[in-house]
Amino acid sequence: MKRNIALLAILTALAAILALGTGAYFTASGQATNVVTTGTVSLSLDERRADGQVFPDLTADVLPGQSVSKIPYVVNTGSQPFYTRMLLQVFGEKGGEHFPIPEELVTLDLDTEHWAQGTDGWWYYRGEVAPGDKKAPFTQVTFSPRMGNEYMDARIVVSVTAQAVQSKNNPVPQGDYTRVAGWPAD
Repeated sequence: MKRNIALLAILTALAAILALGTGAYFTASGQATNVVTTGTVSLSLDERRADGQVFPDLTADVLPGQSVSKIPYVVNTGSQPFYTRMLLQVFGEKGGEHFPIPEELVTLDLDTEHWAQGTDGWWYYRGEVAPGDKKAPFTQVTFSPRMGNEYMDARIVVSVTAQAVQSKNNPVPQGDYTRVAGWPAD
């Protein structure tokens, strides 16, 4: 009998050990790293003449009544398409002083088919500029024959400033590029 009790105790202990072993859970762990690379919105300004040469800083004499080839391209140097705008300012410099020039004396042959002037003074390109593409708002500057002697020995400056904002996931509200989200504050 003692032997049966000892055998029963051993069997009970083995059953208890087996029950604990079957109560274990299978587990596994792992790690994944997801890398998201963002695109770039980047631009450069490239000023050329109609013959493709780099636009020089003109120190030659330009007389009233003449036109000068000047093409300021905004070039998409990034990896994503963007919307662009340019601020075009014309002023004179003489003796270290800046002075305004009336619009009718220096005119830019603006491309109003593809560019529109906003009420903020900026010129907005009507569409996207694809990576590697370039757009220009004008190709020529004309000096009026009515420019008087007060402009003699003056430098006429056509200043071009360009900005860009992403076009993907950035709709144009009612076709108005001035209202696209993300334009930098002036």
